[in-house]
Amino acid sequence: MSKKAKQSREEPIDSEWVVEADYYARRCGPTHDEALKLIKDAIPPKPVAHVAGKGKDR
Repeated sequence: MSKKAKQSREEPIDSEWVVEADYYARRCGPTHDEALKLIKDAIPPKPVAHVAGKGKDR
């Protein structure tokens, strides 16, 4: 049996981001999708919690 390919899941779009993207698109001129991408890129990613004691160097 072969392994299944990992599917990349995008995070669900927050409704506040959609409203902000609509406003920015109307005021500044980019398309809705471009404005949403700009907002998503501007927000830093969530920190990843590391499990202690699971490294190779232990």
